Amino acid sequence: ILRAIEEDGRMQIEKTVDFAGYYYYDGLIHRSGNDIEKKHPERSKEECQQACDFLDKLSNFYIYKDKNGNVKLDRRDVLATSIKWTVAAPFNFVIKQLKKEYMNAIGFTGERSGGKSAMSDIILEIHGNKNSKSTEQSIYDLSAGSANTDAKLGNAVSKTTYPVVFSEYGTIEKYGRDEKIVETFKNIIDRIICRHGRKDSIFDYPFASLSPLVLNGNSLISKKPEVVKRFHWSKYTQADRHEKNDSKTVEYNQFMESRRQELKSLGDWTINYVWNNQQELLLSKKRLMEINSSTNSTSLQRLKNQNGSING
Repeated sequence: ILRAIEEDGRMQIEKTVDFAGYYYYDGLIHRSGNDIEKKHPERSKEECQQACDFLDKLSNFYIYKDKNGNVKLDRRDVLATSIKWTVAAPFNFVIKQLKKEYMNAIGFTGERSGGKSAMSDIILEIHGNKNSKSTEQSIYDLSAGSANTDAKLGNAVSKTTYPVVFSEYGTIEKYGRDEKIVETFKNIIDRIICRHGRKDSIFDYPFASLSPLVLNGNSLISKKPEVVKRFHWSKYTQADRHEKNDSKTVEYNQFMESRRQELKSLGDWTINYVWNNQQELLLSKKRLMEINSSTNSTSLQRLKNQNGSING
């Protein structure tokens, strides 16, 4: 019946989508959303150089001693992994469409005041999605209550292909949440559709797995290996803690307050570079998985070294 309608010229195929970001259709990568083309302006050579200087100075804050001055830590690997993951993350949905493969999610866990929220903010700010001055609920920075059911979680990740941060989600098993959420988390990371459910008057609506996930909380979301292995985990220990009035913390906050906008220059340049070279980088399928393959093994090994085991 549908073919007959099409042959009669009475069928209209809607090619637009109702989310913000990037997707693959009919041999090309498309972008959608309000002002998405204006979201990432072209950056000058001088702006890129300034952003590199900013990153160089920022990395110095990730070499420090614990509060007793005894243990020296170097967490630049966490910063580097987060940046490398973030600049490609908006195209993760395209990667899943093209190659049926995916980038792992990001998970920051461990002690409070260790830097989890600061790193989550950096991830959002790279693409200009951290707006601390807005009173409206952000679609990019969500609390656990915004995704504590299967339906809420599916809805939260179906609005944008940019990274979404969930803060203090907790452990699924501990809170006795529906087992469906475990499966939905897995689907969000490695599938195109995370669940089917009701939307408006449609009862079997497919919710797309658009958003790459960032979890920021004290505990692991789950101890189940099938969930844990889908994340790049960074664990913060007691030695990472920085109190609000520590001189290093004050210096970091002042530095970020004056220069954090330069993170957006990095995001703008990389988005435009991928967009302008999509045939080689994405459509050729030759370089789709470089980021995932180079970070997956090191992040799992780091968690093993810190915890003793993945489930520790």
